[in-house]
Amino acid sequence: MTFFDVVESMALQSYIMYIITIIAIVIYIFLLRGTPVKRPRLVWVDKSRKTKAFRNKAYGVSGKPDCIYKLADGYRLVEFKSRKSGIYESDRVQAKAAALAARGGSKYKITEILIQTKSTEELIPLNMSDEQLYQDIKYYIELAQKAHQGEPLKAIPEKRKCKYCAYVKVCTEKAC
Repeated sequence: MTFFDVVESMALQSYIMYIITIIAIVIYIFLLRGTPVKRPRLVWVDKSRKTKAFRNKAYGVSGKPDCIYKLADGYRLVEFKSRKSGIYESDRVQAKAAALAARGGSKYKITEILIQTKSTEELIPLNMSDEQLYQDIKYYIELAQKAHQGEPLKAIPEKRKCKYCAYVKVCTEKAC
């Protein structure tokens, strides 16, 4: 074998390796990366105070989320909070109540909740039945019903919440 035969053989090997690499990349891109992820599609928006709230008569819950997105396997309820940061338990309860309300009698079977502030977000999967969701927030629903009936509720002051409370100037139970 001459020098030129060796060089020609190496060039052929490099060319074959180049072709194999291209084929591998094409296979990866089109076959192995899986199905493309569908982007969530906006299907419902709270446009104004006149937008009708969802109502779940079975659990006596009403709620109006900011928006709902269609996912590949369900619906995402979204609650936007105008504060800079911090997601509170009350935010989670509000969103869960809205999800339970939307599940009752509408086509929107909420499977997850997204709560978003200006700098924070929390995704809550709802892998539970309506009954389980109701039991999760039942205590707060009963509190809201008592307040609606005019029953005074016990204040639970917290410094960070008192700062933004509408009653901070007249409250006798401030945490500050």
